Amino acid sequence: MRELKHDENLSDLIHAFELCIIEYGDEENCPPCTALKRRIDEWIETYENVCGLFVPISEFRQLCAQKGILSIPCVEIYIDGRLVLKNAGYFSLDQMLSRTEELLALRQTESDDQI
Repeated sequence: MRELKHDENLSDLIHAFELCIIEYGDEENCPPCTALKRRIDEWIETYENVCGLFVPISEFRQLCAQKGILSIPCVEIYIDGRLVLKNAGYFSLDQMLSRTEELLALRQTESDDQI
């Protein structure tokens, strides 16, 4: 997972990958943010064509406000450019990642059925 750069367009990144996981947080003052980031890093290592982004809220206040990020940590998961899951505050990342795996498997099944 890498930090979003100021010269990057978040929407472009979301649409450039099959799977994009974005965490909005504050690594310096939010221990849960740091823990989630490590866990997401481990999880995305097993997948290809995945973008893992960390968006520090202190550096991207306007972007966070535009996206309605009102509490941290906040995790958004996009598949094929579409937001499929979003959780903030106190939530189970394991449940989110499990649901993501289900959605990816369903996506693959639908793709195989079209062939």
